[in-house]
Amino acid sequence: MKSASIFILILIAIFAVSGLSYGYEWERVVIAPEIGEIQDLVGTDEALFAITHEALYKSLDAGNTWENTTPSTYLEYKGRGKQGGFYSLDLDGKILYVGTKPGLMVSRDYVDFAWEFEWGWDPVCDVDVEQGYGYMAISRYGSSSGIFIKTPGSGWMYNKGSSATMVIADPLQPDKVAYAHMGDFKYYRTRDGGQQWTALTDLPATMVNVAVINNISCVVASDGYSFDSGDTWLNFPSLKGYNYGRYYWYGYVTACIGYKNGMLIASSDSKINKVWLGSPDKMIDTGLRHQDRLKTLAVSQDHLFSVSSGGNLFRWGIPDVIMGVEEEIEPAGFFLAQNYPNPFNPITTITYSLPVDQNVLLTIHSITGQEVATLANGYKTAGQYSVSWDGNGYSAGVYIAVIRTGDYYEAIKMILLK
Repeated sequence: MKSASIFILILIAIFAVSGLSYGYEWERVVIAPEIGEIQDLVGTDEALFAITHEALYKSLDAGNTWENTTPSTYLEYKGRGKQGGFYSLDLDGKILYVGTKPGLMVSRDYVDFAWEFEWGWDPVCDVDVEQGYGYMAISRYGSSSGIFIKTPGSGWMYNKGSSATMVIADPLQPDKVAYAHMGDFKYYRTRDGGQQWTALTDLPATMVNVAVINNISCVVASDGYSFDSGDTWLNFPSLKGYNYGRYYWYGYVTACIGYKNGMLIASSDSKINKVWLGSPDKMIDTGLRHQDRLKTLAVSQDHLFSVSSGGNLFRWGIPDVIMGVEEEIEPAGFFLAQNYPNPFNPITTITYSLPVDQNVLLTIHSITGQEVATLANGYKTAGQYSVSWDGNGYSAGVYIAVIRTGDYYEAIKMILLK
C-alpha cells in the first residue's frame, strides 16, 4: 500500500465523526384507536404483524392499513372467562408463531390463516423457530415451565430449567446453537441442540439478538458483539458520537435485526436514541433519532418500523441512499476492532478477524505517519486474532494501527498514556 494511502487512513481515523446524517424523521403509525401498547413486531417483504396485549394485527401495505386477525380459538378461550394475553411473535418462512398466555398458537400460512394451538395451556413468553428447529420459553406461572425444543416434524419437548423468559436461535445453525434467559436471571447457551446449556459468564450486559451478516452469525448484546457464539466479546467501536472534540459512546444497544448484508441496531444513552446501519465494526449513523428508547425493530416493504418504550409504533421510509449502503459494508468477519483498553498504559490488545486465508500486515504508526512497529506480517488462516502492543519505550500520544490484507484496509486511533 502506498504511503499516501496510509496517511489518508490515518487522517480518517483521527478526524472521522460518527458517519452520515440523513435527517429523516419517524412517523407515528396508529393501527386502531385505543388498542393499547404494542408488545412485539415482525415483518417480511410482503407483510407486517403487530400484537398488543389483546389482539393480533396484519398489514400488507407497509402499515397504511391494518386488519385485526386475532385467532378465533384465542377469542373462544377468553370467552370462557379466562384472562388472555399476547406476548411474542415469530416467523419461520410463512409460518407465524404467536406466544400467548393460553399457549403457543401457530398458522401454517400467514396469508390465509388457519390457527391451531401447538402448545397449551401455559404462558409462552418467547418463541424462536428457524428452519423448523424451535425454542420456546415458558414462564414459571404455568403448570409446565422452562425451555422447550422442537425439531422438524416433531412436537415440543421439555428441555431445560424451571422457568424461562427469552430464547434466541442462531439462524444459520438452529439445530445446534441457541441462547436463553432462565429464571435464575442468567443467560445460557447451547451448542448441541439443547443437550447441554452453559452460563454465559462473560456476556456484556443483556442479550439482544443474533443477526446474519454475509453468512456469518453475529451475536449482539447490549454492550458488545461476538462472531464466535459468545466466546469472545468486542465492543462497538463505531457507535460513538462527536462532542466538542471528544468521542463518546451512544449508550447501549436496545434492539437489533439483520438487514441485507449488514444489520440495523438501535442504541440509547437515556438522552438520545439512534438507529445505525452496517456491520459491528463499521456502523453508519442513519441520522434517525427518537425521544423514546426503541425496543423492537422490523423491516417490511422498504420501511423500518419500531416499537418505542411507550408501546407506540413508528415508521420510517428507508431512503435509497440507505438501502444502497450495504454494498459498501465490508464482509462480516473482516474487521479491525478498536484496541482495548484505550487509552492504555503501557499495554493494549488489538483484535482483528479474517474470513479467508491470506497475507496480513498490521502496523503501528505515529501521528505523523511514521511506522514505529509491526505486529503481524505474514500468511494467516481464516479466524480471529488478538495481538498485544507494549508502549514501553514510546512517547505518550496518539498512534494509529493500520491493517492491510488484499483489498481491505482499516485504521484505528489509539492513545498511549504515561
